[in-house]
Amino acid sequence: MAIPLVLDVRSQPTYEAGHAIDAYNIPFDELRDRGFEMPSHKMPLVVECDAADVETVREWFATRDERCRWNVVDVRAASAEKSGPGAPGRFLFSGSPLLAAMEQHVQAAAAAPGSRALDV
Repeated sequence: MAIPLVLDVRSQPTYEAGHAIDAYNIPFDELRDRGFEMPSHKMPLVVECDAADVETVREWFATRDERCRWNVVDVRAASAEKSGPGAPGRFLFSGSPLLAAMEQHVQAAAAAPGSRALDV
């Protein structure tokens, strides 16, 4: 069995004040919009949150439909005992090699006059 990833769903300022070592941060109120940052549904996850939110977070993950259900093995209150300084902006997966290979092309297309390319 794979070692679970730790997902901290507290607010970014709370996460930055201290979190479990190697924990990733996606604030709970942003999970719907940032689901693309989540790992494979097969990857085990331990979700950490504020103590008052444990039941709400546990219920939210348990009630996702089949295509949006992650392998949450535990939901628990974040513990200050094993925390450290945070570094926001980490994704749970590495970027697509195809996107990396196309980076220069995408930047050139975006810089062209009249371009409607997305900012990646």
